[in-house]
Amino acid sequence: MVDRRRFVSTAASAAISAIWPSLEGSAAADAPFDLGPTLEQIRRRCGVPAVGGIAVSTDRVIARGVAGFRRMGEPAKVSVDAHWQLGSLTKNFTGTIAGILVERGKLSWDATLRQLYPEHLAVMAPNVPDITVRHLMTHHSGMVHPDPYEWPGGPEINAPGLTLSQRRQRAIPAALKKPLLFVPGTRFSYSDRGYNVLAGVLEKLTGLPYEELVAKEIARPPWLWPDRIR
Repeated sequence: MVDRRRFVSTAASAAISAIWPSLEGSAAADAPFDLGPTLEQIRRRCGVPAVGGIAVSTDRVIARGVAGFRRMGEPAKVSVDAHWQLGSLTKNFTGTIAGILVERGKLSWDATLRQLYPEHLAVMAPNVPDITVRHLMTHHSGMVHPDPYEWPGGPEINAPGLTLSQRRQRAIPAALKKPLLFVPGTRFSYSDRGYNVLAGVLEKLTGLPYEELVAKEIARPPWLWPDRIR
C-alpha cells in the first residue's frame, strides 16, 4: 500500500505545478485545465488503481481530471464523473491542528480528559478520565467506533438555534459516559468517537469553532497566515 503522506505530497505538488501555468496565463479560461496526464504519472509512480483531482475557485472549476481504472487488473477506465468514496478526511485536519497546538505549547500529548474536561468528571465512565490526547490521536483510547450521538435525534444536541460547535460540546458528556472497550493505551481500536472528543477539545482550548480552526490553520494560503492562532 502506498504511503499516504508520500502520495498526498506527490499528488498535490505535481497537480499544482501542472495547473499553475494555466492559472497565470488565463485566470478566466472557460474550459477547466485537464489534470489527466499529470494524474496518470502520479498513479503509475504510486501504484494505485485510480486517482482523481479537482481545483476550484469561488465561481468555477479551474482544473479537473482522472486517471486509471475502476478496478485493478481490469480494463474499464475510471470516468471523470465517477463517484469517489471519501471517508475520515477530517481526522487528518483534527490531528494536524492538535499537532500545531502542541508545537505552540497550548496542548500536551499527555493531557488527560480529567484535565481537559474537569466539569464532566462526574459523568465519565471508568478509565475515561485517564484517556490522553495521544490515546485519542492514535486510536488507543478504548472508545467505541460509532459516533456518540445521532445527528437526526437528541433534542439537547439539536435544539433550534444551536451552532455546530455548541452541538459538539453538548455531545461531549454523552461520549464520556459510555463504557470503554479496554483500558486506554493497551490496545488499538479505530474510533470516530475518540476524534469527535478530540475536536471538542480543540474547540474548547482555542475558543474557536472547528470549521474556523480548519480554515485558519489548514485551508488558507500562506499570505493569509498572520491571523492564525498564536
